[in-house]
Amino acid sequence: MKSPRSVWTILREDTELVLPIFRLLKRRMRRPTDAKEGDFYIAQAPLWVNIVALTPEREVILVEQYRHGVHAVTVEVPGGVAGPVTERRSRTWTPSKTSGC
Repeated sequence: MKSPRSVWTILREDTELVLPIFRLLKRRMRRPTDAKEGDFYIAQAPLWVNIVALTPEREVILVEQYRHGVHAVTVEVPGGVAGPVTERRSRTWTPSKTSGC
């Protein structure tokens, strides 16, 4: 008997929608345990990063940003789409004059 954690089989993959920020895929999948099939949707997006920035007093820095999905301004940690990775970076970052922070 196969483990329920077995990998599902991709039977078909179609691009449903292409937008500037992400691509929506539809995959027809088969479960390995009983061969049941179903459609699943996957949103593919570029590499995204979020920053937990701290002040010298160890307070978290938050930003306000308008979000179209909820039609409101939200408070969140800074983040955004990351550019191409050209080198390994440190897991810590120190604000500088060139970063504007």
